[in-house]
Amino acid sequence: MRWNSEERAFAVEAYFSSGCSVIATQRAFRNRFNLAPLAPVPDRKSIVTWVTTFRQTASATKRRTGVPRPVRSPENIEAVRASMLRSPRRSARKHASALRLSDRSVRRILRDDLHFHPYKMAIRIRRYGSDLWTINADLGRRITAIEVHEYQDSNTEIRNAMKAKKIDPR
Repeated sequence: MRWNSEERAFAVEAYFSSGCSVIATQRAFRNRFNLAPLAPVPDRKSIVTWVTTFRQTASATKRRTGVPRPVRSPENIEAVRASMLRSPRRSARKHASALRLSDRSVRRILRDDLHFHPYKMAIRIRRYGSDLWTINADLGRRITAIEVHEYQDSNTEIRNAMKAKKIDPR
């Protein structure tokens, strides 16, 4: 079971105040958090691990190891924005490769930070007949599937460029 920081801190305090007794710590934990008699409480190994961690780092929670690598930094967000505006027809995977970022990170930046939606459909697709896909566009004419993608790509590029430059299309 996962225990939150408050519960871990209380367990460490109770351990030291009870004279380093795990059983007394478990009883105090059950009383403090109003747990039922058969409800799970931290086991011996968890309490000892938290106490050891507290003695080493002055914190009951684990520290993250290694160098923090913030991928969604303002510099990377601006680099992705500039790259997308420079060549909007290039795929997100190729942008990621050129920027030396992971594909998933570039897609996350595009979606969450820049609010670009590369495959968002702006029009409705209807099926007529057996193989012909058509679209009711503003002009009321029928467009084949090949033209659908061209229409979608051009609208998406325009919409993404407007969002990048913070221009309201209305």
